[in-house]
Amino acid sequence: MKPAMTRTPSMKPNAWAATLLGLLLATLTAACSESSREDLANSFKESYDASFRSSFRSSFVGTCAEQDETPENVALCTCMADDLLANFTPKELMNTDTMREHVQSKGLPKCEAQAMAGTEEEPDQEDQAGTTAPEEQG
Repeated sequence: MKPAMTRTPSMKPNAWAATLLGLLLATLTAACSESSREDLANSFKESYDASFRSSFRSSFVGTCAEQDETPENVALCTCMADDLLANFTPKELMNTDTMREHVQSKGLPKCEAQAMAGTEEEPDQEDQAGTTAPEEQG
């Protein structure tokens, strides 16, 4: 009788290298896929935010100026919409109480002051301090 040949479970060097390479490629693919997913998610969020902001501005101005469509009132409504968009995220703008409070306490007074001054935007304090008229430069 011949002795039974026993086989020990071992991998040949080529099989080991192929398995290691496969694991490495799978890891890299997963990392790239995750990066691509993050890029896609960021791109979607940016696109959504831009679309939301445009729609919000148009809707806000349309509703605000509905009763008085004079250029002055449309400018006032536009100023308030821009002020809201500058101070809140799209998620925060979904809260009408937050919007109403901000418009009444800050947005409306700011925009009315700008309208009274005849400007669309007030210059920043830094702009005022750092700017000298050409005739004053001597």
